[in-house]
Amino acid sequence: QIPRMIDREIQRGRMGVLFYRKHPTWEVRMMIQMTWLHRLLWGILSLGGRLNERTMAPFLQWLIDRGKSQLALEIARIFLNWYNVQGVYAAERDMEG
Repeated sequence: QIPRMIDREIQRGRMGVLFYRKHPTWEVRMMIQMTWLHRLLWGILSLGGRLNERTMAPFLQWLIDRGKSQLALEIARIFLNWYNVQGVYAAERDMEG
């Protein structure tokens, strides 16, 4: 389930860049998290990507085993959003180059 969620976040980031190409406004940049502030924020929250599906798996499984699957999902959103932001910048690089 997690790999599918990661792929969905990366694709969401890529689609956001396409949307930005059609509507290049500050509001869209904020909406798709295409600012240095978002990159910094999610980089800090995920410890530069060190908090990811591999490093967090034991903790997330522990929460799920204790019936806290919603909390596990909310915590997973931290690294999932990092993948989204990475997808935004990867798509931007691909489209420029």
